[in-house]
Amino acid sequence: APPASPQQRRALDPRLVYRDPGSGLSMGTDHRSWTPPVDPDDPDDDYVPPPPTPMPSWRADPVWWAILVGLVAGPIVLLTMVLTGHTSPRIYLWLAGLATVAAFVGLVLRLPSTHDEDDDGARV
Repeated sequence: APPASPQQRRALDPRLVYRDPGSGLSMGTDHRSWTPPVDPDDPDDDYVPPPPTPMPSWRADPVWWAILVGLVAGPIVLLTMVLTGHTSPRIYLWLAGLATVAAFVGLVLRLPSTHDEDDDGARV
């Protein structure tokens, strides 16, 4: 059988890689086949993120835990009452909505108001 052209071979096997003879760079035809080139002189390639800070205890920061409970329990109560058609006093709906809004406001108020001038990254 005559040998297949490169286009025919690529059509039969999409994992085949095209290699440029001039530069030696390669490009896969599949999105999973490409890997970025590694620069051995780049010190940022060895970045290991610091371990996450532990969650505060209830006694150390009760406001944070109240915000967390309000942000989780408020929408769950609202959603449960609306989806089940539970006929309860409207005060429960208002309290759940108020807890959600108050927790969100508390979360926004706890954001730092100042930042370092030389800090150019996001705070996660």
